[in-house]
Amino acid sequence: MVELVVERKTRESGKASFEIETVVSDEMPLETRVVEAFAFGFDRDARLVLVNAGAETWTLPGGAKGKRETGAETALRGVREGTGAELVSPLAFAFRRTKPIRGTNVEESYAVLYLGAVDPAKVGPGAAFFTADEIDPSWLGEETPDVLHAALHTWRALTD
Repeated sequence: MVELVVERKTRESGKASFEIETVVSDEMPLETRVVEAFAFGFDRDARLVLVNAGAETWTLPGGAKGKRETGAETALRGVREGTGAELVSPLAFAFRRTKPIRGTNVEESYAVLYLGAVDPAKVGPGAAFFTADEIDPSWLGEETPDVLHAALHTWRALTD
């Protein structure tokens, strides 16, 4: 069973403030337009690797007729088809979606799923790989989920 992580984010809309809880579960089809995606994890040489899918944009349908597909499976396929990267061992994947969130007028949020590390040997064009020591957290921007920053800081603390 793949562990699914909920990312909470507060957004301002006029005078109102929303705390958004983006829930991705096996029971809820994931239908979204991905505009930014990151995956990170340990490669086979125990290096922390971040994949930036960059400007690649694709639709992640929540499944097709006759075949039930979980959100995690869909995200894995989306990274593979969008970047050529194969995610092989447990860690995390994050994406920004632009489909309005049910019950609000907020049109974008991040969701983070613990999915898999990236095998650098299976990377296609469109994915950029960096080791943790090469990554400047400022590259990720303020909108990047905290879990990505935390992973980098944890890795650096363990390897200093």
